[in-house]
Amino acid sequence: MDDLFGSRAKLYSLTRPSPPMELFELLVSLCENRRRAWDVGTGNGQAAVGLAEFFEEVIATDVSEKQLLCAAERPNVSYKLTGCGPLSDEEVASVVGHEGSLDLVTASQAVHWFHLTSFYDHVRRLLRKPGGVVAVWCYTAPEVNAATDAVVAQMEEKSLPYWDKEALYVRERYRTLPFPFDPPPGLPAVMHMSVSKEASLEGFLGFLESWSTLQRARSAGVELLDDNATQALRSAWGSPYLNRTISFPVHVRIGQI
Repeated sequence: MDDLFGSRAKLYSLTRPSPPMELFELLVSLCENRRRAWDVGTGNGQAAVGLAEFFEEVIATDVSEKQLLCAAERPNVSYKLTGCGPLSDEEVASVVGHEGSLDLVTASQAVHWFHLTSFYDHVRRLLRKPGGVVAVWCYTAPEVNAATDAVVAQMEEKSLPYWDKEALYVRERYRTLPFPFDPPPGLPAVMHMSVSKEASLEGFLGFLESWSTLQRARSAGVELLDDNATQALRSAWGSPYLNRTISFPVHVRIGQI
């Protein structure tokens, strides 16, 4: 996993939504112990900060030093920089801990970038048995109102040639993501939630600017957020001083060891 988001770390921290509290409460209810959690691909630590409310210790790792510099500090969260690419058992042990030392492993809007075979091997080894929980989730296109959503849908359709194969797991709402763990009894293979965030028009445009696909299209000479799209969004939004509620659909895979 390369440092895809370091150049936009500040923008990412200001505009991306935090995971829903409903999700944290569910994960805590599934864990037999609440001693140690590992948030992988933590970015600016939004998930790690949420987990810190429930766990004695949270280890939060990322490949981007710039992202970690934007993370909120908590006394029980340890932010650690890791190298890109699959990590050896020894490297993971030095950062995270020994076999069977974790109660929960999470990845928020990140697992699709991982070397999945290596990551899942680490998860199996590090989670306590029985009772350890692994959860990965993503969110898809934001929803504001019909007119705004239509412009974003057009942008997304135009962006398809520039999607990484890994990012397509997000478009497919993690339904096709390889995930070799059984869900806890009574839960579906993929759970669907939502989280909301208040934002101005400029904040919403900032969120769109944080899309990795938008940056990739630009590098190919294609502007997804061009003058026409920006003007359409301004018309659909209304007053630029108006704060609107942005809803993000969240798609969750949970496994239990």
